[in-house]
Amino acid sequence: MPLRFVNPNYHVILVHYPLGVFVLGVFLELFSLLWRKGSIRVAGVWMILIGAILSLPAATSGIYALWDVASSQGVKGERFHLLRLHVIFQSCASLLAVTCAVIGLGASDQWREKLRLPLLLGVTAACGMMVFGSWNGGETVYQQGTAVQIVNQDGELQKPSKHVFKGTYSDIVKYYIGGEKQVHIITAGFALSAAMAALGLSIRRLTTHRAELAQLQAEARAAGKQNGGEPRRVTDDLSMMRSINPEAEIEADFAHVPAGRWWLVSAGVTLVTAVMGYWIMTKIHFAQKSGWEDFVGSLEWDDAKKMHVNRHMAHLALGVGMIALALILGLIARFAPRRPVLLTVFASLMVLVTSAQVWMGVALTFDDEGPLTHFNKEVAPSEVLPSAAPDMAPTTAPALPATAPTASAG
Repeated sequence: MPLRFVNPNYHVILVHYPLGVFVLGVFLELFSLLWRKGSIRVAGVWMILIGAILSLPAATSGIYALWDVASSQGVKGERFHLLRLHVIFQSCASLLAVTCAVIGLGASDQWREKLRLPLLLGVTAACGMMVFGSWNGGETVYQQGTAVQIVNQDGELQKPSKHVFKGTYSDIVKYYIGGEKQVHIITAGFALSAAMAALGLSIRRLTTHRAELAQLQAEARAAGKQNGGEPRRVTDDLSMMRSINPEAEIEADFAHVPAGRWWLVSAGVTLVTAVMGYWIMTKIHFAQKSGWEDFVGSLEWDDAKKMHVNRHMAHLALGVGMIALALILGLIARFAPRRPVLLTVFASLMVLVTSAQVWMGVALTFDDEGPLTHFNKEVAPSEVLPSAAPDMAPTTAPALPATAPTASAG
């Protein structure tokens, strides 16, 4: 395992903030009866939302942490059992928390009140799984010594270097950022967070518009009945100013939701992640001509002269697809926010592409090259063996679930 400024990896740092914020937010919401009219409930809701969204980069840092531990110490016996429970419960908790956060963020005020109990039960269950998963993570660290002692390839204890600044600039940068592979995987988690936040805001903009329009139409009908005449016309453009259309006889009360901007942020972070992934794949500076040759070389051709897409190429293609879909959804949020069919189709594609991308990233991290749909068959199912090359993905796959997001620390 290479020496880093933060040893063994950044998972131990990133996991505590979303966990603490989320648990505290759920606590405030559960005991909201004590401060029904207080602003502390608003703080609790924001804590739940932020904690759930930021659990994604904490989860992706766990993917790297698990590979980091497996490639340096190996995972077997009681350590494997504890890490397996940690991975399963934290994966399910993160997925459930993000789902509840997107639904709560996207629902209109009326639907948010109707769904309050189911959402509260969901985040409470996610909180319980996080606590239990974190306990298993802590046990494997403090009882089994997982990721505590840093050993080299010969199994000897590795001592911190006193001459960090005598290396090349690349070595110094790697020492402080923890390696480009770790930064790539963590940045991917922030890209997922931005995408989920943008999806919730897009749904919110659609549902808010429809709810406000329905309320205005109901008020118009009630006013018409009271006046004994026809109900007044209500324009469909709630954001239209009265100075432009003074005959609309309504006040524009449509709160602008910046969904398009968040989709732009998601596309930008995903682009940075893709560039870093390309850098890792080629290990060559972009200005060199051989960089493009290595990129083309990632395509394989079988005996029948038909193109065969390997994991690296599929991973890169899915990343490009995420960028394109984020830009398309941003355009929809900006120019067609009231088209539910468009939002449903492209948002569903984004979820599918993102899920496939997470799987492909996990497969590449633990198994390098192999089939697109499963790990290599020759891998032993009972343990994760250490790798001979700490800087590269090990050639053996773990027996832990493919969606494993978390590892060595609770």
